[in-house]
Amino acid sequence: MERLNEEDVENVTKDGGGGEDPHWRGGRKLAYEIDGKTEGNYVVINYSAEAAVSDELDRILNLNESVIRTKILRKDAK
Repeated sequence: MERLNEEDVENVTKDGGGGEDPHWRGGRKLAYEIDGKTEGNYVVINYSAEAAVSDELDRILNLNESVIRTKILRKDAK
């Protein structure tokens, strides 16, 4: 799992984005069962990049069988 997140941050930074180290939230019980799984590891990665980089990151994560669910949120500019 740690290798997976290092690769994700590398994908963001190689395409001109910037990112922080992943924040491990640890193992937790899922709110509902997903693909027969009731527990998962939560990881938060804060980064800044173009929309195309976010789309590619989401695509890569969804292809990985060890990733159950992804959520990419856009921070509002203030």
